[in-house]
Amino acid sequence: MSQTKTIEVEIDGKPHTVEYKTSLKFGEIEKLRKQTYKGKNPLESEFDIMLYKRLLMESAIVKAPFNPKNYTEIYELDGDVVQKIEDALLEEFPLARTFSFLGKIMSIPEEMKD
Repeated sequence: MSQTKTIEVEIDGKPHTVEYKTSLKFGEIEKLRKQTYKGKNPLESEFDIMLYKRLLMESAIVKAPFNPKNYTEIYELDGDVVQKIEDALLEEFPLARTFSFLGKIMSIPEEMKD
């Protein structure tokens, strides 16, 4: 079982705790990759950062005063609250780590360099 962290947020003037995972299962990571990264060529691909953040909230949040799978509820929250949650999640799950395979795919092996 993965460990969790918490952050405190204020919603409607009341303090609340948001608990989130510190690691995701491989299947959850693959879902993030598959749904947010489009393209066969890493140099000519598209990445949907908004969808990545939503899916990350959905996958990582364990306990919150809102349903992390209900985007309408999230959209109704104060922007500072959502930003604080996103910042914590992106610190725990940076794009560079989630998509580290791209650097490996795009790197040129030493024997092929001039």
